[in-house]
Amino acid sequence: VIGLCLLHGVKFPLFFCRHVYKTMLDRKVNYADYAYFDPHNHAMLLSMVRDSAGMDEDEDMMLAWDETVGMSANPGVDAAPVTPRNVHAYVLKKAHYDMVDRVSEELAALRLGIFDVITPQDLADLTAEDLQLLLSGRGGAVSVSELKEALSFVDARYAPPPGQPGE
Repeated sequence: VIGLCLLHGVKFPLFFCRHVYKTMLDRKVNYADYAYFDPHNHAMLLSMVRDSAGMDEDEDMMLAWDETVGMSANPGVDAAPVTPRNVHAYVLKKAHYDMVDRVSEELAALRLGIFDVITPQDLADLTAEDLQLLLSGRGGAVSVSELKEALSFVDARYAPPPGQPGE
């Protein structure tokens, strides 16, 4: 649907987070994108990095590398503790896992669907913000009332065939 909207210049009535637009464009998703995705966790992880600066390098921060970051510090071994020495790697992995790894199949399917209709070269010069504006016509979230105005549903089982008057 997104590819058809781009092809025909029709507005897509949904809004995605910045990292989704970057994935559509095959751009690198980075930690700054996490602030758009989950501002609360972004601030928490950032404060964790700041707090680690005043700690002993090997002090346990009471966290462990686990499935929430999609990896273990030592594969095949019990989850290793997060320490000031590895907190930066933990924070980056956690943000990437939340935005990309957890939904990688869905993001890949989204990209494939778009490029069934248009070519990657058609989007090559766009930024995530450009793509958002092309699709939704503006930045920010779309309200439910705007969504209802843009969409209509007709149950094809009961609708008259095209060209015939309705009842």
